[in-house]
Amino acid sequence: MGLCHPFDELLEKIRTQCSGRRRDVGSAFERLLLDFLVTDSTQKSQYKAVKTYADWAKDKNFNTKTKDIGIDLVATTHSGEHVAIQAKCFEAHHTISKKDIDSFISASAKTHFARRI
Repeated sequence: MGLCHPFDELLEKIRTQCSGRRRDVGSAFERLLLDFLVTDSTQKSQYKAVKTYADWAKDKNFNTKTKDIGIDLVATTHSGEHVAIQAKCFEAHHTISKKDIDSFISASAKTHFARRI
């Protein structure tokens, strides 16, 4: 299978370096997305900060000792609104279902978040 786009190559590299371990692949993809949101000129013009959910929740003094609630990153807009972000890195053939994002939808429905990505 020939890869045709640098992003596809990057995803393949992440999957290979993580030996396909789903949690490790997911964590690496979250870091990639965070880096993209703070360096891409279009994205960084939208947000004054992007943090992992754990770091954002710690700053807000929320209990972060709970299980993964589905929110991976939180972006803060220049107007101070918070955007809940979920990063999914499934195999290319996977179709994301409602079940895959249920916890994200539930957790991000809180009043802390103005939008979801």
